[in-house]
Amino acid sequence: MAINTQIDPGTGNRTHTVTGDIMLDEVLKTLEETYAHPDFRSEAGAVWDLTAANIDIATEDVRHIADFVGKLVGDDAPGKAALLVSSEIEPGIVKMYESILSGQSSKPIVVFQDMDEAQRWLTKTD
Repeated sequence: MAINTQIDPGTGNRTHTVTGDIMLDEVLKTLEETYAHPDFRSEAGAVWDLTAANIDIATEDVRHIADFVGKLVGDDAPGKAALLVSSEIEPGIVKMYESILSGQSSKPIVVFQDMDEAQRWLTKTD
């Protein structure tokens, strides 16, 4: 698995592009590095592009990632996260992650199958 992270220094918005099999340790490492990056802003939006990823991940790993994000980011900032997937099969596990994280944080997280739609949602102010 590889994760390529891009952070826009102006807005703080970030895109994580994941390819190959999702590995728990790599996701956690990426999150730690991203949140420690000088351009990171907790109020900025994030897109996790999973369209080239193999989302065959255990339920306990999904829970672990959600717990980890909740602890690292907290619930103070209004950041949003969009999860971009490519097929009808993948949203199931991603929806589970969305549900778990939503139960731990008020931060919005939504699953999309279109990058433009995800970007519009991230930049939309409520």
